[in-house]
Amino acid sequence: LSFAINHGRIIQKILFKGKATLARGPFDDNSPLFNQGMESYKYNPKRAVQLLQQAGWRDSNGDGILDRAGQPLTLNFYYPKGLRLDESISRQIKIDLLRVGVEVNPKPLAKSKIIANLASGDFDAILIDYTFENKIESLKRVFSTSGDDNYMGYASNLFEDRLNFYHETSDPTMKKTLIKSLQEVINQDQPVTFLYFKWWTHYLVNLKKFRNHRDLGGNIHPFQDWIIRDLESN
Repeated sequence: LSFAINHGRIIQKILFKGKATLARGPFDDNSPLFNQGMESYKYNPKRAVQLLQQAGWRDSNGDGILDRAGQPLTLNFYYPKGLRLDESISRQIKIDLLRVGVEVNPKPLAKSKIIANLASGDFDAILIDYTFENKIESLKRVFSTSGDDNYMGYASNLFEDRLNFYHETSDPTMKKTLIKSLQEVINQDQPVTFLYFKWWTHYLVNLKKFRNHRDLGGNIHPFQDWIIRDLESN
């Protein structure tokens, strides 16, 4: 499904006017742990259809939705309620996946409900914002079978073996190699679809002095669009 999502459109048309980079894994390009050799999963709906067909999914009744063993490929897709940006991203993902025969039902949920659903495993897919720290523990927490944040139930013997080897070896060069190898395992298995890394720009805004500094979605307007309240009263 990662091939079916138009990451570029999300970044350029929805997200911060392109102020983000395509994510290939848990670490961004500037991270010392980043593995340059990973698959980027750029938008390729034909490849997505090929992989789905290889997994046994076909549109057997001509309704436009893939099915297997009589079950349609339908996903309930939860996203944080009240966040216009996440709503727009969810809508784009629905459009993209429908083009390859996957029916997506976007459903907004309160943050507390999303957390509860993650903990219980009661979800098909969830849109969340997650930050990985630049250390091995961050990968273990999300992708190891013993990880506290492994909500997907992801299990890979190869990942576990290489993670154990990382902790057993004292060779720093080997440790670097193993961190990159762990990223390759995640990249190939795609237990999650990585979307983007934001370019953070920070502002301190005097709310008593300025207005019109945010749009309806909560994003910061360009500084030249801010309005000084004192000038309005003169």
